[in-house]
Amino acid sequence: MKIGFKRGQKGFTLVELMVVMAIIAVLAAIVVPPVTGTKQTSSESQVKQDASNVQTAVGKYNADSNLAEEITDSNDETFSTLNQILGAAIPDDTVTTSNRWPEKFVQAAYATEFPETAGTEDTTTASVTILDKAGIQIATSIGSSNLTGFLATYNAVDFDTLIDGGYLQQKPDGVEAMFTNQRPFHNYLWLVKRVSVDGVDNAGRVVEVYSLKKVQKGSGSALTYQRIY
Repeated sequence: MKIGFKRGQKGFTLVELMVVMAIIAVLAAIVVPPVTGTKQTSSESQVKQDASNVQTAVGKYNADSNLAEEITDSNDETFSTLNQILGAAIPDDTVTTSNRWPEKFVQAAYATEFPETAGTEDTTTASVTILDKAGIQIATSIGSSNLTGFLATYNAVDFDTLIDGGYLQQKPDGVEAMFTNQRPFHNYLWLVKRVSVDGVDNAGRVVEVYSLKKVQKGSGSALTYQRIY
């Protein structure tokens, strides 16, 4: 069956085609930026859902812990980075872990982000800044020692212990996610914060997740993490 133009029917002129293409280009410019950010938003949404499951697993682990509590401070560990972070001295007895919780030292879990001394290459950490959900700074290694207080309050989630005990089937995808291969900083810090329960200090743990929001290049990389969960 032949398909053709009826007598008197005209096709598009070159000018009309160019106008249509220009309109499409404008629409594409408007639509692409929001779509580009969708992957990061989707990733953080999954991390938040996984964090809720991890919080449940951490609580169950503690409920099953019948042994007497054993406290380990950084002096008992073999990691030299536990006594000094980015050039700041960390008192041994302020950085501790408890066997009643699936936790490990932040410096041991995230040695690239919290090295012993500040690095001078883009692939190394020069400084770390920690923000809360509102974007307010709660800790930084830049000209301040309050990073020590942060490390004394937080530990990293020990996923291997949770998996070995059957509390989790596997690590969430966001645990091992890296910024780039060239600059291997973790996209997320999975932490447990010490909290008081019924007036007892450090009797509980709350899972918090911090997302890498900025990597500023210079004499080493300046990392900024913000809490998303």
